[in-house]
Amino acid sequence: MRTVRRRFEESLALQLALVFLLGLGAAKLVRPHQGVLVWLLNAVLYTTVAGCVLWYRARKDSRTLGTDRKGLVAAEHRLRKGEVPDDPAERAQLRRLVAERERQMGRTRWMVPVLVAMVALPVALAARAGSWTLALLALAGALGVAAAVVLMRRKAVRTVRRTARALDAADAADAPPPADARGEDAHRTAR
Repeated sequence: MRTVRRRFEESLALQLALVFLLGLGAAKLVRPHQGVLVWLLNAVLYTTVAGCVLWYRARKDSRTLGTDRKGLVAAEHRLRKGEVPDDPAERAQLRRLVAERERQMGRTRWMVPVLVAMVALPVALAARAGSWTLALLALAGALGVAAAVVLMRRKAVRTVRRTARALDAADAADAPPPADARGEDAHRTAR
């Protein structure tokens, strides 16, 4: 199972195939009365947008790290697992990825209020239309999605902080001990 997951993380084509299938299912669910061609066009549109976003983010992150896509995937894997590499170049690359993720997460603090508004709007519209069943279904679905997004963000913040602490601890362990700890100052004063 891990090799399938790893292969999925490395392959943009597999990710886009999944987006296409999910987009096709969403189009069929939202517009069941329309034909298959409309569903396919919607799925292609969703896949194209998702592909552009994924490509842009991977390109930007790869440029920030100074590596290719495989190096980015390896660094993200280390970040998720909290692994600190022994190689100083890979460690510096992971530190740049941690700094980039912290910067990105700091910029998205506005997400929770927007998510609350996105939850309230469909519920209010459905309630205003008089469809309380639809309003309650919309509320349940929106709260589920909002809770999942908040929990995923919290987990990502914890992972980034844990990896930053592990990098700091590894750097401190690799640093040479101060002169006092080696006893050189004590040796000089004994003469």
